[in-house]
Amino acid sequence: MMKRNRKTVYLIYVIMLSFSGCNFEVDTKVELKEGATPPTFHITGNGLSPTFLMFGPYEGDYGKDGKPTPLWEIDPKPEARGVEVSKYSPFIYGQVPSGYIQSVPKDDRIPTLLEGKEYHFYVDVNSANGDGICFHIQGGKAVRCQ
Repeated sequence: MMKRNRKTVYLIYVIMLSFSGCNFEVDTKVELKEGATPPTFHITGNGLSPTFLMFGPYEGDYGKDGKPTPLWEIDPKPEARGVEVSKYSPFIYGQVPSGYIQSVPKDDRIPTLLEGKEYHFYVDVNSANGDGICFHIQGGKAVRCQ
């Protein structure tokens, strides 16, 4: 009986050790803070070196052109590479996080989001799946697409 319990304890120990060295990938999830001005996003996940992209404005035709050009894009500088995406939550439209550079538009202008138009915010990461969300501006506030 004692021998059997030792084997069980040993097996549990081996299983725990094998999992303790694993880094589990947690996919990115983006949530919109409803009614926020400017649009604000809660981001979770453990993907690294996120790139933040805003697409639009659209009137219900998102993705019809195959590969849309971003309206606004910010990319990590070398010192921000390797940082988990969740560290940038909440993410506020128009604010470039420390360690990042705006690559679109090149003139550092923050594009104005237009009333009634649809936009898509997407977070691309390394080592996990990215995520995005559709929203529109209604009464000057961000509202999730239906």
